Amino acid sequence: MELARDKQTGQEVYAIDLRQQVLEQKDPIASQKMLAQLTAKEYICLGCESFMTPVAIKPDMKVSPHFRIKKKEQHQENCHISRYDNLVQVGLTQQVSKSSGFPVKYPSKLRLFTERNVTSEESWQDSRKSTGTSPKTITASVNSNPASVSDELRHSTTTMLGQIVKHFLSFPHDRHLSLHLPFVKTTNYQDGFKKIDFDSGNSYEKLLIYYGEFMYIGVEITSQEIYLPLMQGLNIFDKLTGKPVFLKVDISHWTTSQKDYITQQIEKCRAEARASRSYDYNSRKQPWLFFFGKQSPQNKFQFQLIRDDWRLLYCQTIQVSNLSNL
Repeated sequence: MELARDKQTGQEVYAIDLRQQVLEQKDPIASQKMLAQLTAKEYICLGCESFMTPVAIKPDMKVSPHFRIKKKEQHQENCHISRYDNLVQVGLTQQVSKSSGFPVKYPSKLRLFTERNVTSEESWQDSRKSTGTSPKTITASVNSNPASVSDELRHSTTTMLGQIVKHFLSFPHDRHLSLHLPFVKTTNYQDGFKKIDFDSGNSYEKLLIYYGEFMYIGVEITSQEIYLPLMQGLNIFDKLTGKPVFLKVDISHWTTSQKDYITQQIEKCRAEARASRSYDYNSRKQPWLFFFGKQSPQNKFQFQLIRDDWRLLYCQTIQVSNLSNL
């Protein structure tokens, strides 16, 4: 998991930020000292009091930073994260939720970091750059028809789009569950996601979680931006640029660890897709891109990521046999 709680302060901690703290040290000795300090701290699971340990926070690690449960530790019986993980295999084939709601806590709200309050969709582009230091937050509005109290207790808030995407993919038969997105009047997972398909003449002007297969061969990454072309736009190349539909993200304000986190996702998708090309067709894997944003008003072939926030971009390969769930 990307997040854990600092037992002493009670604050949620990103593993990626721990790596950045090590990276910011001026020399190897200082880096080792910081690494020792960070690993000596006590972190606990967000779902229970089990102790977690940070993994891959050294700068030269190719694996993305994350937390895992300490050796000889087990999640407590009432840990909603552990119980959630146990439901994933069931959720791929059948509905898990009951009339009383989802059995355990699930990501039902997306929260954004911002340096100041943002009150309308028009102002989201003015607050792209975010910091990890005591930020204010934006949360989606509360549903006018709230669920029962017992169901509300099973809702959780996340700042990472990846958690919401994983739920969307893992529980295809439960997309009626509520999902609240900032500035969006959607009420469930089914309406909060939209597949990019230009051949059908769809509109993409509203803020939503959009997704499409991306061309891993055409990905361009520089110190300033990431360019991700989408397979869904191959039939309607932009005549002015000669390029297909794409997502362009300004990463000039990202930290080194944040850039590594996303580029490692992209590279992992590339490697998995290439490795599966020799498999039978249904077993092959395709790289898919998910992001919270919308179509650019200046260029219909370009999509924008809200606030160019690394937390709101997620890449994952999907097996061909599971594409019917999208």
